[in-house]
This record gives sequence, C-alpha cells and structure tokens, in this order.
Amino acid sequence: MLRLIETEQVADMEAIIRSYLSEAMRYAVKGLKAPKDTTQPGFPTERVDALAADPEMAEASDNLTRGRAKAMSLT
Repeated sequence: MLRLIETEQVADMEAIIRSYLSEAMRYAVKGLKAPKDTTQPGFPTERVDALAADPEMAEASDNLTRGRAKAMSLT
C-alpha cells in the first residue's frame, strides 16, 4: 500500500507506482484477483491508549467491520 501525503511524492515514487499499475494490468489481463490483504490495521499509540482507558469504546472498536477498522487506522 502506498500512502502519498504530498503531490511531490508522486513524482518521487513514479517508478514504484508504474510497477504497481503494470502488475495490476497483468492480473486484469489474466483474469486474476490480487492477493487478499490479511494484515490487521495498525493503530496509532494515542488511539491504543484511549481505547485502553475506555472499555466501552474499546468494545465498540472491536465490533467494527474490517473495512471500517482499516479506514479508522488511516485517519
């Protein structure tokens, strides 16, 4: 996964981005699906500490769908 924060990073990472796109196009031509990402999202230390301090919030966080949990880790 690439995380681009500033537009200058796109030019700096052009070769990597093109490589990823080429791989995705090869998968599409062959009719293959990309390998499923099974990694658990990592949370910032502040979030982990906040959830440790509030059991009710921790339970709500544990009940999030995988997609929502991943989205929360990106913010």
